[in-house]
Amino acid sequence: MKKFLVLIVVLTMLTVAIVPAFAAGDSVLVAGNGNGSSGGRRGGSVFTLAGTITAINSVTGAVDVAVTCGNTLITPYIGQTVSVQTATATRFLQYNPDGTAVIISFADLEVGQTVSANGQLANGVLTASRITVGASLSCTP
Repeated sequence: MKKFLVLIVVLTMLTVAIVPAFAAGDSVLVAGNGNGSSGGRRGGSVFTLAGTITAINSVTGAVDVAVTCGNTLITPYIGQTVSVQTATATRFLQYNPDGTAVIISFADLEVGQTVSANGQLANGVLTASRITVGASLSCTP
């Protein structure tokens, strides 16, 4: 009987230790590329930025943004203008002071608006999955 209880306790402990690793999904299996960065991430590199719209190209769907702040991928571009490409899947939102957001369209974007954006960097192109108008430009580290 004692051996059976010890076996149950050991199996329970193994289950408790292993299940969280499996619950994290395949991100646990991401491999680095040998130079200190994890190039094994699916979908390219994720970017996040905030800034002010300086130009809009309705033909190409590009939005130029003067970058105020961003994640580590965007940090080298703070103080510069970057071109953010939109796609049919890009969501456009208007942030309201009460904390709610409403859906808007590309046509609602205007030069001078403050925005935040996130998406993917692939082959040197920033493609937004979301652009939010009315974003705060106070960025915290």
